[in-house]
Amino acid sequence: MTPRPAMGRRSVAKVFAAFGVGAGTAAVALSADEALNSPSSGPHSRGTIDALDPTGDSDCGPGLQLLYDRGVREVVLEPRGRYYLNTPVFLDSDDPFDCFVLHGNGADLVLGPDLPTTDAFTADRSTRWGFFPNTVRRARSGDSVAVDVDHRATGPSVGGTPRLVVNQLRVDGAKANRALAFFNRCSGRFTDVVMTAARTLVSWYDYCDAMVLDRCQGRLDEVDDAWLIYQVSNGDGITLISPKTERGIGIASLDNCKGATIASAIAGTIKVSRCRAISVVASHHECDLGSTTGFVVRSSQVSIDAAVLYPARAADVPAILVDDSGGPGSQLTLRDFTEMLFHRDGTSTVRASRKGDSSTGPLLSLTGVQPDTRVVAHQVGTRVGTLATGARWAPSAGFRITSDDDGLVQALSSPVGTWQLAQGSFEIVQRGQWKVTPSGGASGLVGCPSLQPPRWIDTAADQDDVEGSLTEGSVQYIAALRDATGAWTGTTPVSSVRVGGGQSARLRLSTSGPATLVVWRSTGADVTSAPEDVVTVPAHGPLTVFYDTGTNLGGLPWRPADDVRPPAVGDEVTPGVVLLDGSPLA
Repeated sequence: MTPRPAMGRRSVAKVFAAFGVGAGTAAVALSADEALNSPSSGPHSRGTIDALDPTGDSDCGPGLQLLYDRGVREVVLEPRGRYYLNTPVFLDSDDPFDCFVLHGNGADLVLGPDLPTTDAFTADRSTRWGFFPNTVRRARSGDSVAVDVDHRATGPSVGGTPRLVVNQLRVDGAKANRALAFFNRCSGRFTDVVMTAARTLVSWYDYCDAMVLDRCQGRLDEVDDAWLIYQVSNGDGITLISPKTERGIGIASLDNCKGATIASAIAGTIKVSRCRAISVVASHHECDLGSTTGFVVRSSQVSIDAAVLYPARAADVPAILVDDSGGPGSQLTLRDFTEMLFHRDGTSTVRASRKGDSSTGPLLSLTGVQPDTRVVAHQVGTRVGTLATGARWAPSAGFRITSDDDGLVQALSSPVGTWQLAQGSFEIVQRGQWKVTPSGGASGLVGCPSLQPPRWIDTAADQDDVEGSLTEGSVQYIAALRDATGAWTGTTPVSSVRVGGGQSARLRLSTSGPATLVVWRSTGADVTSAPEDVVTVPAHGPLTVFYDTGTNLGGLPWRPADDVRPPAVGDEVTPGVVLLDGSPLA
């Protein structure tokens, strides 16, 4: 046995039966050997037992098993106590409604190195587990537990009800591949549980439906492939409420789930594979911290409503990845979706990973697309903010959608494709060939109104102290709009701003409607006749705010202007057209 860690002071924790505690109740004594080899004797009406060491000086596993076997179904740990679990606890009553409740009271539960593994956790069979709800203890053989139908406490065809409830507990994996509970066709509920430096809180075998995590968190990215919930077997009706994780720790990895709700998630990745009816509501993902992907969707049906994503600070890391390699295709719906571009203050060390002059990743990347891969978007847009502006997020332009499919890339980059993306509501679908069409699947007529040239509101040097890499001198800008047919408006007059070395420039434009916005830049020659750089981006209008940080405009890299020459400065407007199924009518 590995020596236990030395921890803390010594005091006494109280453990209460599910039906309360009264005067004159008797303490129950049972040896560790008896506890580990005795089946549960069923719930007692009441009992008080001083059996657990809250200092972490001894293994609390045998004590918890003792309590369970003597009928105690509600354990209250000492507030802020520290407990060491190095022996597994089997919740193996044959009554499917027999539920064990662990009230943490803010205590720590440190998972030890001698806990057993199970081959049923197919993601990593070396992971060690503390609790085994609905698996009999004879399933353990040496260092492994056989979590299967033959070793299910409630029998081969019974299960699905809650067997373990945990609240207000900090689960410490000791920076090792350790996890809290592995279920066997039953469910559980975890409330206000914080996982630190561990692999996962919960996983299961064989249809563990109705699993609930409420306000659970993941902290300390010390273990590879760590998730609050890690599904490796069938299980539906999963609910996560206000989960939050630090960078490098995922919120949920779901596989073959038919129905899950994730509400008010913060920061971490949500990954779904072979799933249907997955609903994510009011989520907030900071992909720029650590340059991570907020959503990974593989051959699944997912709806994301009212979400905010900070794009990754790496040009090749998408905020949302749809990977349908091998098929079938995914169906992704985005509603009221905002890409938030946050620029770091040039003098502050707060959130230093948010580099001022860095390219952002695409909002969405589609790889391995299939004929039935489909994206439907309603009211998707981009906003920008800085530390100086606080929560006053200004409208901007520019989410990107990328793909490894040449036909889809052509559809996305075509004049009608970028114009349709600028509307904020669109559908990416294959109808003989890839198209970007109005959302809703309608193939009727859509008007593309006449566009007037954009108008400068102002340009300013380093107005909000955004970190940049511009060299000292004068910078010139012009801009124009392009419609769905590729027709141009006239360009704006030249806007010139003088910047200091290491500064950025803020650009504010008024546009006459959603359209493709093209901005040209020059730091030497006249920008109207010899522009040096260009950025093309969907602009949602009527106001667009950009920060030119040097090599990027609003997180999008400047590219040589040779292939996109500006039209003449003037008041030319586009003629206005009608689209049918996303294509201009002849």
